[in-house]
Amino acid sequence: MMLANGASGVTVDDGSYDAFVQALSTVCLSLALGIVRGGEGATKLITVNVTGAASKSPPSRIASSPGYERIVIGLSAVPWGFTATCSEKTPPRR
Repeated sequence: MMLANGASGVTVDDGSYDAFVQALSTVCLSLALGIVRGGEGATKLITVNVTGAASKSPPSRIASSPGYERIVIGLSAVPWGFTATCSEKTPPRR
């Protein structure tokens, strides 16, 4: 739990703001990944870092596609390059 009621007397000014945000983001990511790892029935945890994409749409389509899920859990032998090149053709999962 994080409180921001001023009781601690700690202040975050312009000089320390970026460091505070980075530290808070690190803690939140660690907690979120811990929740996912502890999920009932969870057997895999995969993180995808995309750089240089024109938009979020193609990477998110790949990550949420049934084909990608089948590759991840080992039910499909489709090459990764094929998945990446089909990103524009993969309809969004509903």
